[in-house]
Formats: sequence, structure tokens, C-alpha cells
Amino acid sequence: MLDHNGNGNIPDVLNGFDWILENKEKYNIKIANISVGSNGKSEFESESKLVSGVNRLWDAGIVVCVAAGNNGPSPQSITTPGISRKVITVGASDDEETVEVMGNITSDYSGRGPTKDCICKPDLVAPGSNIWACRAISRNFFSGSKAMYVKKSGTSMSTPVISGCAALVLSKNKYLTNNDVKLILLKSTKNLGIERSRQGNGLIQVDMLLKNKYVMREF
Repeated sequence: MLDHNGNGNIPDVLNGFDWILENKEKYNIKIANISVGSNGKSEFESESKLVSGVNRLWDAGIVVCVAAGNNGPSPQSITTPGISRKVITVGASDDEETVEVMGNITSDYSGRGPTKDCICKPDLVAPGSNIWACRAISRNFFSGSKAMYVKKSGTSMSTPVISGCAALVLSKNKYLTNNDVKLILLKSTKNLGIERSRQGNGLIQVDMLLKNKYVMREF
């Protein structure tokens, strides 16, 4: 879907969504992490192709976690497809830190709600500043001296945390639907005492998540 610099275009992303749907049963795909977004004005509409794309994934039963984007702190700065009312939109809980995001030094970057259609977003938040992650391997990777890991910041780093939490939930109870998983995640949060347009339901609490009676239910 993206090149070695992390860039892509909407048709390629939509093709990626199609591949997920075509291979859902073959690879038992349960979760889709979408750490990309569009800033184009036309793409902020709820009828946009990106929103329709993630909604198709959700309607197919997949837990879809989407980044809130890094255009905060203004209201209505959630990027598409995070504006979808169906998906789990993830903001950064620690965006007050001054960090580098996509080459720019910034703070208070996490996308803020509500959306243009007055949907409360983000749904919840997770750490997103100075997160260590695997570095993408390009053709020239092994000819240089680059490390295998890199420190990154942004809601693209927060979103995989929630995708991982969703995987924990489904590993404990494979019979839960994506709507069940979303509700359990939202109920497993801590209120940070800040505005809802910034934190949604709050900061994910993994210990609370795993104690949920529906997660720990035996079959």
C-alpha cells in the first residue's frame, strides 16, 4: 500500500483494502491497522472513498483501527478515514511532548474531534510520542549502517497499540464480534481529565482490558 518512505495514494490504499477482503478467510484476518490518512478537503467528507473502504472492512467483521492523524489541536482535525463512525479511531495520549512528526518539530499534534458530522472522535488514545518500532527495509537497507529499529512519533504509532490490544482480546475470546471488541476497548480506558475531543473515552488500560468478563469467558 505504501512505498519505502511511507507514502502512497488513495487507489493503492483501496487496493489494499480489496486484498484484505479477498484474503480474509484464507489468512483468517481479524484486525486491520490503518496508520494512514488523507488531508485533502474532499476526503474529509463522510462519503469519501477511504471512509467507504474502511466501512466495507468493518461490515465484513474485521476490527479496523485507524489513526486520528497529526493535524491537531484544532477541532475537526481528525483525518480520513478516521472520521468513520464505525471504526476505532485512535489518538495520541502524550502529544503534549515536543517531538518530530513527519520531519516537523511539533506538539499537540493528535487529531481532535468532533468530525464535520458531529461524531465524537477519537474513540480512545494510546502512547504515540517517541515510540520504538521496526524500521522499514528498503533495497539499500543492508548496504548502509541503519539500525533495525527507529524512534517515531504520531498517531500512526498509537494505532498499533490498540490493534495489539484487540488481538489480545480476540486471543482470549475468538467469538467476539468487532463491535464487541470496540465496546470492550472503550470500557477499558482511564479518563485523563482532558477534553473528550482530545482523548475520546480515555487512555487504554491493558490490565483492565484483560479483566473484562467477556474477554476472560471460557468456552
